[in-house]
Amino acid sequence: MKKTLFIIVCILLSSVAALAQDYRQAFVDVQQEFEQRLPGTLGHLQQYLKDYPYTTYSDEVQLMIGVLATEKGNYKQASKVLEQVARKNLSRQAVPMWYFYSGYAYIQQQEYKKALPLFLELKKQQTLYTPHAKYYAGYCYYCQQDFAHAMAEFLAVETLGGYKQIAPYYIVQIYYAQGEYDKVYQRAEQLLAKYPTNPYNDELHRMLGEMYYTDSVYTDAVRHLEAYYELRQTAQKEILRNDMYLLGLSHYMTHNYQEAVNHLKTIALEQDTISENTCLHLGHAYLRLQDIENAKLSYAAAIRYNINPIAVKYGGGGHAKACGATVPDRATVEQMLKDLDELTGEMK
Repeated sequence: MKKTLFIIVCILLSSVAALAQDYRQAFVDVQQEFEQRLPGTLGHLQQYLKDYPYTTYSDEVQLMIGVLATEKGNYKQASKVLEQVARKNLSRQAVPMWYFYSGYAYIQQQEYKKALPLFLELKKQQTLYTPHAKYYAGYCYYCQQDFAHAMAEFLAVETLGGYKQIAPYYIVQIYYAQGEYDKVYQRAEQLLAKYPTNPYNDELHRMLGEMYYTDSVYTDAVRHLEAYYELRQTAQKEILRNDMYLLGLSHYMTHNYQEAVNHLKTIALEQDTISENTCLHLGHAYLRLQDIENAKLSYAAAIRYNINPIAVKYGGGGHAKACGATVPDRATVEQMLKDLDELTGEMK
């Protein structure tokens, strides 16, 4: 009896050992497929979990499935899978992969608060993912408008191969958002000269164009805003209404009236000061071109917008940057000032 029991135990142990050997070898096989990204890998990983439901490698396999989902752009599905992975069951080599792909999938879903802690933790580990973690931590900070922390992360990777053509652009945008325009001028012009075909150049041209316009350097404003306009058209991207407006005004200020008309007349008219000022400058440009009829139409359109109701109320008119009024006596002046006080109070 004891001998028979012993034999049965030995057979069982042998079967368990054989099964363990089977699922280990099967895991090695699907892992190699995953590393090479061979066709059909996803199906083989899923089949492995069906064939070996109690395998100790289930978390590793789930991680690989989540990575493949991320790489295919199925970010919600990827997050759902990766969130189920027990990190404590992963190999030391697999843990950084989990942090990176989990964070990246969150970023693609604009869940920056979830992504940031993962990249901050990954930064502490000296792996091939470390520089990527720094960049994406900076990106998460940037998207949450934490520019101080974002700047530190971007500066740390701006010279690294994979990020030297993208991190500097975020650095420039941060300087622009913070009003450090001297640094924007310097860095933006350098980037345009160094990387003339970079896909982010449209934003550099836009910022420089707006800054040169504000500084009344209209020739350079035209140069950069025209470059922005051409790049956005080529890429079939939206051209911001305000920048089309500034481009038209820049052409007007450099006495290129036909180009001013060409750009200003494409601006979508809304009930705002941009529309009023657009129509006013269209009128001026048409007059310069001796197109009297279109000048009249443009001036009439400007009047209809009535963006300066105080000026109109007191017998004047004007546009976004200048207006007039007719005030026959001191009482009228005091009433007009009261109306202006109330208007400015509403705008605070």
